[in-house]
Amino acid sequence: IRFLEERVKTYRRLKVLREIHEALEAHPRVPSGLAAKLVREDRDSH
Repeated sequence: IRFLEERVKTYRRLKVLREIHEALEAHPRVPSGLAAKLVREDRDSH
């Protein structure tokens, strides 16, 4: 029975990871270097 409980936990974790991956894939991409550019602009504007 312990084996089955562990197996169920494993499949639940995999399902959650798969859902997170799908959500991240659906999220729009940010251009490379954008965060550094925005931080630099904010820092230099003060």
